[in-house]
Amino acid sequence: MSDLSVLDLFCGCGGISCGFQMAGFKILGGIDNAPFAIESYKHNFPNSLSQVGDLSNINFERLKQDLVTSPDVIVGGPPCQGFSFAGNRLESDPRNQLFHSFASAVSYFKPRAFLIENVVGLTQMAKGEIKNKISNIFKNIGYQVSSEILNAADYGVPQSRKRVFFIGLKEKEFKFPNPTHGESSDLFYQLKPYVTCSEAWEDIPSLAGDMKIEFKKDNFNDFVKEMRQDKGLDAAWLNHVGAKHSKAVLEAISHVPNGGDRRNLPQHLKDKRKYNTAFVRLHSGKPARTVDTGHRQIFHYKFNRNPTVRENARLQSFPDSFLFKGIKCQQERQVGNAVPPLLIKAIASQIKELLFGS
Repeated sequence: MSDLSVLDLFCGCGGISCGFQMAGFKILGGIDNAPFAIESYKHNFPNSLSQVGDLSNINFERLKQDLVTSPDVIVGGPPCQGFSFAGNRLESDPRNQLFHSFASAVSYFKPRAFLIENVVGLTQMAKGEIKNKISNIFKNIGYQVSSEILNAADYGVPQSRKRVFFIGLKEKEFKFPNPTHGESSDLFYQLKPYVTCSEAWEDIPSLAGDMKIEFKKDNFNDFVKEMRQDKGLDAAWLNHVGAKHSKAVLEAISHVPNGGDRRNLPQHLKDKRKYNTAFVRLHSGKPARTVDTGHRQIFHYKFNRNPTVRENARLQSFPDSFLFKGIKCQQERQVGNAVPPLLIKAIASQIKELLFGS
């Protein structure tokens, strides 16, 4: 199956590419307009094309020459929020041009499948008409289109993160994979328990010592085994650098228990923070809330600090070998903007099964 290939547009640091690679696809390349994200992409996919590019003006002929082969699947997260429904045409919103560049790439290369990822709010805009219009654009160029909202936690990611996916196949209708994890099983299939924060981080050292694992363990849970791959017990930890908090922040978060938030603060501290989403301490026994691009208001379930980039990468299901380039705030942005690789692995495996055989 090594000849099954993927081109990643709007690739960011490569979360979608990583998931397809996990499922056995060859990554042809990624294009994005963020230089620091492309540096990460280039490092983690060294045998693939990686370009900083203006996706509103792609030269498909040149891109075709740069790729080693034509892609079987084109993937990405193009902006879709700029559509107009006053008539049958789109307004000159720049986001529309980016979306059309993705659609034009699909029309030009004619891959056997495509994948689009976007925020859930897209499905509710204009009473669902944006969702329908996106589907119709690809139906008009020869694809059967399926769309569904998926929660990453349902596929073994230790994070509650909902996104909408559009999958198009030329040859048949795509059936989304069944969840593998949940709070309880049903009569039709057995679900594994959700992966929790403490399970996701069970082997990650605190920042108090010398960055080595503080206890020896060789019976890690299945999620940790997949993230660690072949890493030794005392291997270096990439992107595991703690934040420097002020005394005021340290004093405030010390009042918040496991799974708590601003409402647990003493009144004199609570009055300074008006939103219940402020000073949230992750719950050790649950999947994390959605990882964002700043992470400033989210704290470790045990330690009085924000999660490190590596800890948030675990919550996103990036393997420990995946390195994020740039300064720390750029690394945080890459992790927060990414699509969880394990969720993509489930989708990619289903695409492979439907099109090419398992």
